[in-house]
Amino acid sequence: ETLLIKEGRLSDTEQRNFLQVALRQSGRLRRLVEDLFELAKLDANADHIRPEQFALPELLQDVSHKFQLSAEAKGILVKTELQKDIPFVEADISLIERAMENLLQNALHYTPEGGTVTITLAHDARRVTVSVQDTGCGIPPEHLPHVFDRFYRVDRERQGNGAGLGLAITKRIIDLHGGSIEATSTPNKGTCITWHLPTSCP
Repeated sequence: ETLLIKEGRLSDTEQRNFLQVALRQSGRLRRLVEDLFELAKLDANADHIRPEQFALPELLQDVSHKFQLSAEAKGILVKTELQKDIPFVEADISLIERAMENLLQNALHYTPEGGTVTITLAHDARRVTVSVQDTGCGIPPEHLPHVFDRFYRVDRERQGNGAGLGLAITKRIIDLHGGSIEATSTPNKGTCITWHLPTSCP
């Protein structure tokens, strides 16, 4: 709108600055619309997940590798600690992949240069457990019970450009699979998001 109103009166630098602002805001709007659409689909199609048996360690390694370049660019180490002999899980692999991508994006966003993000996988007789631990700014205890609420953002330092939907989407995905998810955090030390999923029948 400013470019139209002031057409011919702005320098090339000023025009470029306005266009960059518009581009950034358009990107934020696109991400918000995509997240809202995905959450709406998860709510409306709860009975339409497509479960299949798959090896969770392989998926976690694939997701970890997907974020290696962006982590290295920020000077962050991404580690995986995967217990051996993990049984297959029966779940919608694309949804579990999306849940892990959300958690890794979140962890990398709030972890400073020189920090570490650790993905841990373990299991017992009934379930597998996945944790994503970061060494970021942490979450104040009074906010911790609300981190999975839709549109909830803790404060200006933590909110970034998000709309508070990433963790809500992740929780919805885990809920649809009969699992559970929780968050623990220590301010100025880091946050750990842990989810559990029932193992598939042999």
